[in-house]
Amino acid sequence: LYSQIIVFRQVFFPKIGKWGIQNEVYQSDQFAQFGNEFKVDKETLIAFNKGLAELAQREDKSRYIVQAEIDWASANEAAAEWSRDGKVDYSGVNLYIGFKSDVSNGGGKGRKKITDILNKKIDDYRIWSRG
Repeated sequence: LYSQIIVFRQVFFPKIGKWGIQNEVYQSDQFAQFGNEFKVDKETLIAFNKGLAELAQREDKSRYIVQAEIDWASANEAAAEWSRDGKVDYSGVNLYIGFKSDVSNGGGKGRKKITDILNKKIDDYRIWSRG
């Protein structure tokens, strides 16, 4: 209900160009250390985000549904589950290559390594998004 109120309240504001349903959402058993409400299985996460995308589409067909995924294989595979069939119009993947990796400088070899890693990740993401 709260999500419906947020969408309905903002639907008439022209400054809203798209609905972002999530940023780097993923499932991890380690989250349970923060309390039972954080212990969520993969199927529940997929169902929740699929429902959120459907809610935004149902309440406001005039705007795109977007999301940003974390650079992690199992998270990308799960996001592909709730993104299929037009539920999400655009997905981005936050890549931290060169920022959180063993490549510490951008010299010629470093740039080549970063490019190779990014190309592989993009190819992998294409496979996940197609199902």
